[in-house]
Amino acid sequence: MQLADLQSYLAHLRGFHRSTFEADGDALAVTVRQIGPDVSARIRILPAGDRPFALQARHVRVAGIPIPHQLVSWVIRNFDPTPRMASRLPFPVEIGRVSVQDHALRVSRER
Repeated sequence: MQLADLQSYLAHLRGFHRSTFEADGDALAVTVRQIGPDVSARIRILPAGDRPFALQARHVRVAGIPIPHQLVSWVIRNFDPTPRMASRLPFPVEIGRVSVQDHALRVSRER
């Protein structure tokens, strides 16, 4: 999936219409522009056993202020769709390794 396609898809979701997604090495540089302080982070998409995938966030900032590592999951859980996705699926779904290359997300079958 090209990052431009991901950007277009997420622009139609409530709360993400002004957000940006860019390649940042093996991760995504994400900025969620919203009413109130913007949130930015470096996000990696990882395989998970209890949901389709997990988000690993690093370098999280709220209104440009770095968030201590101990509070990152508290901030990111407000933007993480995977627990809700897992609860709606009629059967377990898992994906393989996700990499960011050439401005595209690539999903492998292998973990």
